[in-house]
Amino acid sequence: METSTEDQLDLIMDRPNVVGVVMADTKGLCTGVRGEGRSSQAGQVSALCNEAKRLAKKPQSVPVIVLETNDGKYRSMTIKQSDDVCTGVILTSTALQS
Repeated sequence: METSTEDQLDLIMDRPNVVGVVMADTKGLCTGVRGEGRSSQAGQVSALCNEAKRLAKKPQSVPVIVLETNDGKYRSMTIKQSDDVCTGVILTSTALQS
């Protein structure tokens, strides 16, 4: 039985330090958000997945993109594509505070 998008979002949000998630298809259409994730981020998440895949040396490789900020919130977003779904997971981390 396949896991629904809603169930996948809930599973991701249950992980430690996760404060948000954005899911989009490869064309940038938002398929789901939770927490601090915003539907307006879906296009950027999808575009980064597509560009990273284009830059990969092997067609079967799955690039992972990590964006970090230290604007007082100490957040990172890890972006990865699986099949036709691009997922951006927003994390808070005390490790970024040092």
